[in-house]
Amino acid sequence: ESTPAFLTLLMMRLVKMPEVAERLRQDPALIPVFVEEVLRLDGPVQGVFRTNRQETVLHGTDIPEESKLQILFAAANRDPEVFDNPDEFSIDRDLADLKRKNFGFGIGIHFCIGGPVARIEGEVAVRHMLKMGDVELAGEPEFVSAFILRGYSSLPIRWSLAE
Repeated sequence: ESTPAFLTLLMMRLVKMPEVAERLRQDPALIPVFVEEVLRLDGPVQGVFRTNRQETVLHGTDIPEESKLQILFAAANRDPEVFDNPDEFSIDRDLADLKRKNFGFGIGIHFCIGGPVARIEGEVAVRHMLKMGDVELAGEPEFVSAFILRGYSSLPIRWSLAE
């Protein structure tokens, strides 16, 4: 479910930002940065739920044993102490830095094992999308209704085929 949602988020960024699409056509080396930045700002998985096994204190807050916690990757990816202009979409970020700081696939033992494949799928999809020409919305998109998943269940588009 997360990969199709991710692909729709990539497509929507290309629809909303035709100047970025053109820049990617001119400099395909920026495609991995584009993919990573979409993961950071528009990631398909916004967070996860966990239950702690023991009482703990986190930043001065007592958290009782067996508490239900929601870990929000999306919030971490907009932390101004981590990212310059965190709410701004930019393909001018350093790719290595972006990958190191991006929580879109979790972290540590909770890192998504499919993350590296999803990044490759995103890059391949964007390369093909860009070859097809300019894209625009051809109707009203429908957002995925799942609570922890972000993306589109319907994304009607129209291509202006490349020559």
